[in-house]
Amino acid sequence: MKALQKFSKEGLERSRAVPLEEVVEFLDDFGRLHSTTTPQPSTSICIRVPKELLRTFQIKAKIQGMRYQTQIKRLMEDWLTA
Repeated sequence: MKALQKFSKEGLERSRAVPLEEVVEFLDDFGRLHSTTTPQPSTSICIRVPKELLRTFQIKAKIQGMRYQTQIKRLMEDWLTA
């Protein structure tokens, strides 16, 4: 059984304010992200993260046998599909 996503009135109002072009771009990007088995090209980003948060994240990823940047990407993908 698939989960049913519910929206609050505030969430629906915010959704209505998003320009149609942005909605179409998001859906196109989302579709490409989930419709291919080949790796997508990556881009480098710069993000400011507290040192201890990053260090702790890196240590936990290492303990679990994964690369921390890969885990960050997985968390991003999970958030988009939630």
